[in-house]
Amino acid sequence: MFGETVPEATMHDLHLLTTELVTNAVLHAGAGASDAIELRVANVADALRVSVTDPGRTSDSPHVEELDPEVPGGMGLYLVEQISSRWGTNRLEGGANRVWFELAA
Repeated sequence: MFGETVPEATMHDLHLLTTELVTNAVLHAGAGASDAIELRVANVADALRVSVTDPGRTSDSPHVEELDPEVPGGMGLYLVEQISSRWGTNRLEGGANRVWFELAA
């Protein structure tokens, strides 16, 4: 759908950042095998917007970690911050977290 009208480089960024958000939802939000993680992709104004909602089973809000070259991982939201046009987080009713980003289309 989007691949027909969105440049290949933007699609690459969309896939990379979406993978990072979904991975974070599984690893850091305490999502179990029976939990749902919601993924939404939409056109908004002149951008593509991706949001991932997790069950929010931790007290920490999603945030960019201090990078430590000695420790593997921890670059997911750093990449989102560096590559996306805009990004943010929302704490939803019931404690769920929604992390979203936009890429200029």
